[in-house]
Amino acid sequence: MESGEVEIKPKLSHYVMASRNKEDYDFLNVISTTRDDNGVFSLKDSIMTVNGVPHVQFSRPQRVAVIPYNERIRIGRNRNMTFSGKLFAGSTVIQGKEMSFDYPLFGIQIDSIKTFDLYIPTGKVDPDGQEVSLAIGSRIENFSGYLQIDAPQNKAGIADIPLFPAIQSKEHAYVYYDAPDIQQGVYLRDSFYFQMDRFTFNSLDRFIGEDLAFRGRLVSDSIFPVIEETAVLMPDSSLGFITQSPDDGWGTYVDRGRYTGELSLSNQGLLGKGLIQYLRARAFSEDVVFKPKQMIGSARQFDISEDRQGPIFMPKVEGSNVLINWLPYRDSMYVTTQDKAFDFYEGATHTLAGTLILTPDGLRGRGTFDWEKGYMDSKLFAFGAHDVNADTLDLKIRALGADDLAFDTRNINGNADFDIQQGKFRANSEELNTVMPYNKYQTSMNEFEWDMKAETITFKTDPGKMADFLCIDPVQDSLTFKGKTAFYNLRSNLLQIGGVPNIFSADAWIYPDSGLVEVKPGGVITTLENARIVADTSNKYHVINRATIDIKGKRHYEGSGFYEYNVGPHKQEIAFERITGYPVKKGQFSEKKSITRAEGDITDSLNFYIDTKTRFMGTIILEADAPELTFQGYAFLEADKLNRKNWFSINSKGDKNNLLIAYDNPRDLNGEICHTGFFINRATSYLYPSIMSMLFLRKDRPILETSGYFRYDKAGDTFYFGDSSKVMNVGRRGNLMVFNNKTAAVNGEGKLTFGSGLDMVKIEAAGTLASIFNVPDSLAYGETGPPKTFLEAMIGLQMIIPANLMKVMVKDLTASFDANYIDYVSDPFYEKGLAEFIPDDAQYFEVTNIMRTRALDLPESFDKHTFFLPKVNLKWDSELQSFVSSGDKLGMASIQGEMLNRYLSGNLEIRMPSNGDDRLYLYLKSSANFFYFFGYREGILSIASNNPEFQDAAAGLKAKELVLEPEKDKIYEIQFVDTDTAERWLRRIQDANK
Repeated sequence: MESGEVEIKPKLSHYVMASRNKEDYDFLNVISTTRDDNGVFSLKDSIMTVNGVPHVQFSRPQRVAVIPYNERIRIGRNRNMTFSGKLFAGSTVIQGKEMSFDYPLFGIQIDSIKTFDLYIPTGKVDPDGQEVSLAIGSRIENFSGYLQIDAPQNKAGIADIPLFPAIQSKEHAYVYYDAPDIQQGVYLRDSFYFQMDRFTFNSLDRFIGEDLAFRGRLVSDSIFPVIEETAVLMPDSSLGFITQSPDDGWGTYVDRGRYTGELSLSNQGLLGKGLIQYLRARAFSEDVVFKPKQMIGSARQFDISEDRQGPIFMPKVEGSNVLINWLPYRDSMYVTTQDKAFDFYEGATHTLAGTLILTPDGLRGRGTFDWEKGYMDSKLFAFGAHDVNADTLDLKIRALGADDLAFDTRNINGNADFDIQQGKFRANSEELNTVMPYNKYQTSMNEFEWDMKAETITFKTDPGKMADFLCIDPVQDSLTFKGKTAFYNLRSNLLQIGGVPNIFSADAWIYPDSGLVEVKPGGVITTLENARIVADTSNKYHVINRATIDIKGKRHYEGSGFYEYNVGPHKQEIAFERITGYPVKKGQFSEKKSITRAEGDITDSLNFYIDTKTRFMGTIILEADAPELTFQGYAFLEADKLNRKNWFSINSKGDKNNLLIAYDNPRDLNGEICHTGFFINRATSYLYPSIMSMLFLRKDRPILETSGYFRYDKAGDTFYFGDSSKVMNVGRRGNLMVFNNKTAAVNGEGKLTFGSGLDMVKIEAAGTLASIFNVPDSLAYGETGPPKTFLEAMIGLQMIIPANLMKVMVKDLTASFDANYIDYVSDPFYEKGLAEFIPDDAQYFEVTNIMRTRALDLPESFDKHTFFLPKVNLKWDSELQSFVSSGDKLGMASIQGEMLNRYLSGNLEIRMPSNGDDRLYLYLKSSANFFYFFGYREGILSIASNNPEFQDAAAGLKAKELVLEPEKDKIYEIQFVDTDTAERWLRRIQDANK
């Protein structure tokens, strides 16, 4: 530096000249990006292993670079390198192992090329302006070679040498066609491939599709012999070829057949257009697909030449537009018609629509074999020179002079000899479907002979066995029966069946008077006379004798007949003029159940009884799926002790063996409603019972009324009316009326109707009534008056009483130390009454089980009852128009949910006058001689008490506690009255009890 001179080294001169493209240079730049060891240098062989190398670029102009596997390369002397990975060279991608880069020669030796992919320019550019290329559809695989990147003195690519980059193979390369989308991957690479000769491929960065041409040969898994050809780029962008067979063709599938014509290879598979020959068959196809174990295609023309001399007879066959499926290693060629059947024999008088199966053992077939008299269907025919056999076939025989079938049978074996015009057939199982369409019938008889000249069919069956006969007319819905013999005349279409035991139609067994049944054309069975009907078939509830029947089908028959109906001393018969078996109920017609239904009309003059003491007139309906008959009309009770008897309407099912008749608002012959129960007459205020009679006045008030069912008990000469479970003596709940025709006693039980006009005070009651039925036809009872009625009731009273008052009263009443406890055990009335108040069985059993221990604990639902009286003896006072409690004691179970279970001094009156001005009065008295009086009428609750504490509590009530609106637009008012009011009422009640 002291001299001021700088010595220029050759390296600097080279750098300057290279920057001006005056001298050659390289692009090598190895970058390690790992955080581990970047490189390891071996002193033994001077090799440096470099890690973390994402890529290395060898030539930018020639687009040559590598992405090494595991980002690892080895660098030796003079910048030589070795690596494995993905090598990019122009428009190709090479994947391989043990690649060696020779820096001085500027090339790469590749000892194991796994794949060699070529990309063809598309003529399009991407957003960066780069040309877009797509990979061809084939890969070149499994060879070794050498890649020349560029000339050794042109590493920078200063000179544009079109030859580079270039690759040379050193051994055979291969193209495989085993991808799943190539004929489902049938071409396996170990036996089907195109083997390339050694090749040189230059200009890897600028080739086009036309530049691809690789000499080699096709090894086709013995489909054909080895074929020498040149693989080029096919229209589907795969490598393949199109070639032509020699004039005498190629042997195919190890000479099992022969092929002459065009052959092409691509990613579409191995395809052909030409002539296929197999045994005596010839076919020309334009869309053959050759697979290693199968050949498929269609053929415009197909024929088999006749052979009557060889060991296997072969008929003459011609076809067109067929599909071929040849399985050469199974020695079978399947040929299937598409739109035109095969023509058989000379003159083409017989045809087959279906599939031929050609084998060295003869000609088989499946499908429909047709000729002028009929046709056969089979999955496997065996064809001779002029006959056909099958182990399993369906036979159809054409009707004479018509386009319809006369005969149709299935699942048989046999043969048809067209020289002698005879056919013999037998079923393959015990079930044979032989159809006679003119008669719309089929039979299961298992053997028959067809005389083609005489046009008759004689059926045979095994001795001692019955055959099935089935009607196939949709209208008759598969009517079926059995028979022993059958003969069918094809000319008259008459089917004669003998030995028929019965016929099932709708839901009935129909027994013909004779075992012979004749079926006319159309499936019409002649009318059966003097037949017997048993319906339904499962339960056999009903028998109809001396019937005239027209069987319309499996679900339909019509006719008339006689039905025996004997009850008690009455020997009777119902003439059913209208009998039908027909689908009924709701739903789709095909899903409806077919039921026998019969109707007969009964007049009063017939004096007909439906039970021992119940006469009937009207219509009786039989429905065979139930043991009951339906009675639509009027009933009359032949009861001596009933002096108000009349006909009343019924519409009910009933079983004569246990007759239970439903009723709901029955009417007499004039249309007036008939009632059964106890009622208060509004004119006389008398309480009277009614048994299927009109009320004296339409507005008479019901105390207990029944609806539901009635029955007659012959043993007790007793009629029962009401809820079904009570009538059958199996239920706890419901209303019941019982009339004893021996004693005229009438009893009722169930829910009672008290004080329906009270409005905002409610009475819930259940109990029993007992009386004697001597009700006259008018209201005039005479001096004796109406019969006495005894009434016991369980009563729940709901009224609004201020809580302060209730508290005082309950405290006083519960302190009544001398009050007796109620005995709930010895009287069954309590359990009966509670059943009406407690609808839930589980809760009911819980309460009654506790009650049997002499304690009653009511559930919370009873808290709604201000007063709950478990049993009150009441009598009806027609002068007071009131129900009045008997005696001076009242059993009190609870007050507003507070359990007492004691007898208290007290009285109850439920007034029910004819004008509907209902009233309620309750009087209770404690052992301290304090009384509590409550009277309700028209929204006003009157209260009186001589208890000073009660009076003080009443005086402390506010106005808003005395005038309430429990329901919209309804006023409930509490008034306190003087004690004289209560005492006057008490005296009136005591007088009524005398």
